[in-house]
Amino acid sequence: MRRRSVVVVVIALAACLGSCGDDGAASGDSGADARADGRVPGPDVGPGAADLGPPADAGPAPDDATPAGDLGPAPTDTGPAPDVGPSMDECGGMMTGACATPGLECQCCPAGGPTQACLCSTPCASDAECTDPARPVCNTPRAGGSGFCAPRDFRCCWECNCASPDTPVATPFGERPMRELAAGDLVFSVEPDGVVVVPLERVQRVAVVPGHRMVALELASGRTVVVSPRHPMADGRDAADVGVGDVLDGVRVVGRELVPYAHSHTFDVLPASSSGAYFAAGVLVGSTMRSVER
Repeated sequence: MRRRSVVVVVIALAACLGSCGDDGAASGDSGADARADGRVPGPDVGPGAADLGPPADAGPAPDDATPAGDLGPAPTDTGPAPDVGPSMDECGGMMTGACATPGLECQCCPAGGPTQACLCSTPCASDAECTDPARPVCNTPRAGGSGFCAPRDFRCCWECNCASPDTPVATPFGERPMRELAAGDLVFSVEPDGVVVVPLERVQRVAVVPGHRMVALELASGRTVVVSPRHPMADGRDAADVGVGDVLDGVRVVGRELVPYAHSHTFDVLPASSSGAYFAAGVLVGSTMRSVER
């Protein structure tokens, strides 16, 4: 009886084990089959990301691009422009301008350049037209044409072109070529009480036109002065007015010739003296700049 019971129990246990294993496998297989046929949804990953394509290429940023909001440094406020009012030069010396006296105009000779000299006057063609005692002389170019009334001591260098660059000028250190002199250099000049040593106020270098000629004055001393025809002498004459047999600063002129000029510029100096004269080749000559400065 006991043996039969044990056998029955063993058979029942075996049957139970076989049934449980098949159910587990069937359960696992049925889950896989359900997922395969779509009855059980898989993990929800949401809709796929939209394909927007590659990003747009805006090109390289310009070199002078300014960051947003940066307007650069603020402009400097210098305030309103100063009111200088109308400007009017006074006519006189080297300056052109307006004349306060009715009927007078600013007359200059020559027009422009470092030897320009101006004054308030009236145009003229001869001395007869200069009725004002203060301006009795009609100052006209040597070549002819209209001029203007001027004082007797007014010098106008219509054709002044000064001296040759190698003109020897007397200085306390010996003679020096004019082209080597500069403002401030010491030279011999004259005052009413005699010969003095003074500095040069100005030096000047003027271009000449093609075909320019110079007057070569040969002196009894054996030296020669070469200057432009209208260069003033110390006695008030122009070089062109000095002839053979005349005396120039105590030295007789033995030869005079109009010669071609080989240089591109002429030169002149102005001593800081009341006469403005200097010694060139041993004789006293004037300066073309004296009428401008005095």
